Amino acid sequence: MDLLDGLWVALQPVVDLMTGGVLGHEALIRGPEGSDRETPDQLFAQADAAHVRADLELACRTLAINAMLHTLPPEQMLFLNVDLTPGPLPIDPIGRDLPRARIGLEISEHHPVPRDSVALDQINEWRAQGYGIVLDDYGVGYSSLAMAITVHPHILKLDRELVQNIDQNPFCADVIRSMVAMWHDKNIKIVAEGIETPAELHALQALGVDYGQGFYLGRPTLPSDRTH
Repeated sequence: MDLLDGLWVALQPVVDLMTGGVLGHEALIRGPEGSDRETPDQLFAQADAAHVRADLELACRTLAINAMLHTLPPEQMLFLNVDLTPGPLPIDPIGRDLPRARIGLEISEHHPVPRDSVALDQINEWRAQGYGIVLDDYGVGYSSLAMAITVHPHILKLDRELVQNIDQNPFCADVIRSMVAMWHDKNIKIVAEGIETPAELHALQALGVDYGQGFYLGRPTLPSDRTH
């Protein structure tokens, strides 16, 4: 079976912690349920082994954009994970006239972007084209601050490791409070990932975090236009 057969995306909401409104949804790629390529890690490992990572990345982007155009209300954003490994690739391989301000391109903090690199040139080009730049998995790597300064995102997503049991961890709460103050001063919004309990939600609201994502706020769901 072709590696790209049976791919689909789940959509998970990103919620405004002050109003409860939905800012947008993150597109999460999935393979056939119950298969050995159901998860993103499995898919990309197999793509690397078959030397088709770029093809998989383009397929992921196409499915995510389709989900946005056919499923999401026009006021909501799409958060799209982008892999910079294959080099410059179109955000929408079909070449549609996209509302770029509605698309937040997520770059993982786990994959450093050096200064004076092709990857950074690509990120800056996306910013100039009007896409939102989102730094994912922020706050647990050794190079988090340097990465944020280099990439200069519109949105930072706090890693789940910082959010877990935040209501019981005063030290971590102080760290997030400092992050919020620092990045708000630079007009950068904060998303807390992995919120799973009411106590975590209330703690993050008290700390001034802008948005949240996690099972407590909404699990990944099947887009209404998925075909089997």
